[in-house]
Amino acid sequence: LILLFGTSFSDEIKFEADTTFFDSKKEVIQLQGNVSLTYENLLFEADKVKYDRKKNIFSSNKLSFSSLDKYLYGTSKELIVADEAISLKQVEFSTCPCADKIWWLESEEILFNKDDDFLSAKKSKLVVQGTTLAYIDKANFPISTDRKSGILLPEVSLNERSGLDVKLPVYINLKENLDLTVEPRVMTKRGYGVTNKLRYLGKNHKGFFNLSTL
Repeated sequence: LILLFGTSFSDEIKFEADTTFFDSKKEVIQLQGNVSLTYENLLFEADKVKYDRKKNIFSSNKLSFSSLDKYLYGTSKELIVADEAISLKQVEFSTCPCADKIWWLESEEILFNKDDDFLSAKKSKLVVQGTTLAYIDKANFPISTDRKSGILLPEVSLNERSGLDVKLPVYINLKENLDLTVEPRVMTKRGYGVTNKLRYLGKNHKGFFNLSTL
């Protein structure tokens, strides 16, 4: 691994593949058959991956990825690994736990810094059942169940009473012991709404205050 990728990668990324080919003149490595790459909390999988050592780029026609706890999953066409971060190009990802994916986000690029537990997405759009509902220029999304300040991944459900129900929560860290979640909501059969949840924590007490309007 050190000979192929250099010492900077030996402790950062791990890979497995059925076969490996190295072109010493072009400095290109071909990984084929059940390829998997592990970087921090993310796992990447593909049938074939090419690594250009000069450009420092992993690329594939279709490269799937997920967080190790299976909270987040998606696909990307290009993976760029730098010293402290990775970049994914032409990305589609979701946290929908359903068998048939109801909603997802499409982004031109997402960035992941190994010191953070979230993805930074650029030029994204929220797609629900094939229909684009919102455009988001920049946003941060968690890659685990731990919440971080910023826009959280949306919640989408479908039922007879509300129809298509879409929630887009925004988490705000006010203080170390105080946070607020504001959740705009759209229901195709009932209208619009918003829910606020304020949580507080003291030495001998804790609680929350909810406000919901429709």
